[in-house]
Amino acid sequence: EHYFQVDAWSRAVGFPEVKSIAAAIRDELHEAEIAIDGFRLIDMAVESIDFLRDSDGLTNHAAIQCRALLAPLD
Repeated sequence: EHYFQVDAWSRAVGFPEVKSIAAAIRDELHEAEIAIDGFRLIDMAVESIDFLRDSDGLTNHAAIQCRALLAPLD
């Protein structure tokens, strides 16, 4: 079981642009069938997406939490 985070940023006013980017990433990764050398991907899931404003006060940030369940190939 592997956990990873994908991040996206936008300086467009408000959160609509970064939310759109995060949705596109979610659509590509959630339940994706990705080839990984030496492993069989059992399940790929986007578990959560958090939207934040970075400390500069200008940048909107999406933190996309993912989980991949892998098994080694025999």
